[in-house]
Amino acid sequence: MRELLPEYVDIIATHPLFGPQSALQGVRDLKIALCPIRGFTHRRVAAFLKGALGLEVIWTTPEAHDRDAALAQGLTHLIAKVLVKMEPLPDLITTRSFELLREAVEMVRHDAPEVFDAIERLNPYALEVRRRFFDLASALDAELHGPHDLT
Repeated sequence: MRELLPEYVDIIATHPLFGPQSALQGVRDLKIALCPIRGFTHRRVAAFLKGALGLEVIWTTPEAHDRDAALAQGLTHLIAKVLVKMEPLPDLITTRSFELLREAVEMVRHDAPEVFDAIERLNPYALEVRRRFFDLASALDAELHGPHDLT
């Protein structure tokens, strides 16, 4: 954008940290990431987002945003995708923590495939997060298959 837009155009990257399912009751108190790239109007934009819409503005840089999003969004969507493939999931014998996992799955289940693809393929840090997650899961699996002491 810096290269395509004239110098006099302010650039403020934003990313609502919620989707349609999270905003069913409105956006007040939900989060939005704001990355001032160029110019001086970002404070006015942030004031509008906070004052008029009631959003919690998270100031960040594009790199920090992408690193955190690779974990927060990447893992959520990845785990949800795996759990959907494991269906049917139990609905009677559950724990509160499992119900929260199911709730997270429902929040992203109907996202367009392009959303998952963008989160997992376009974020430059997503591959690293996926590899680390699966490496740690594999190591835990190996540990659980190892000998154990029953005494």
